[in-house]
Amino acid sequence: HPPLAFATGEDEVVVGSALGATAWFADPLPDARVTEIPGSALVAPVGPTDRYAHGVLGDWLEASAVEVRDQAGPLTRIPVDSSEVIEGTSAMVLELVSNDSGPELLVTVSDADDGARLRAYGLDGAVIAESEPIGQGNRWMHQIGAGHLAPDGEPEIIAVRTPHIGGIVQAWRVVGDRLVLAATAEGYSSHQLGSANLDMALLADADGDGRLDVIVPTQSMDELALLARTDDGFGELERLALDGRLLTNVAATAAQDGGLVFAAGTDDGKLRIFR
Repeated sequence: HPPLAFATGEDEVVVGSALGATAWFADPLPDARVTEIPGSALVAPVGPTDRYAHGVLGDWLEASAVEVRDQAGPLTRIPVDSSEVIEGTSAMVLELVSNDSGPELLVTVSDADDGARLRAYGLDGAVIAESEPIGQGNRWMHQIGAGHLAPDGEPEIIAVRTPHIGGIVQAWRVVGDRLVLAATAEGYSSHQLGSANLDMALLADADGDGRLDVIVPTQSMDELALLARTDDGFGELERLALDGRLLTNVAATAAQDGGLVFAAGTDDGKLRIFR
């Protein structure tokens, strides 16, 4: 979620963090993070509700809708069903389906009976594709990102199922109107229970092969694992020992001479940087 720069007129540009831009929305989730549909609109989770008492992100409020707006005002408000909530602080803007209807909005939708599932909406509010739910309430799915990870080049969504209790990295693909599970890897995490930090995992090209990889902490949070998509699932490229327990977001940037630099903070107050 990079800083936003959004033109409101010929001589005016609003610049702010992804958090600060919530002022554009009438009823945003208190901890909402605004994302941008490049060059056209902003998106945020809105309509706070306490109807799903899970509290995995540190409070009892979740969003009941996603709103798309531009500088002129709201364009589309996409509500979930009255028994559901959007269990996350942002909607991911993705290009999953090749058509002329624009990008899709990916959210994690939860309810008390079936728990979490991934759902992709079109900008008009139509459901494009949805995964099977976990099948039990108070069970969460953390969406990490999407892109070209697999050897065949097909786009996939990466999520971590139940990151607090035996986390499973999952790769999902759009098949018709469904999100279908394509690969899994057990023994990882991506989130601390009760935390608003949703950036403990990310997608980046860790091995320089032109495809995205998954950088995710182990279940014990004391190592970072670099996972590559393979023909038959996921394979570990490397583990980076943190010499402490992960406490912050995980960041990555390109080095001047090629490759990636990773950084993460631990519970002993240290920032560790890896090449």
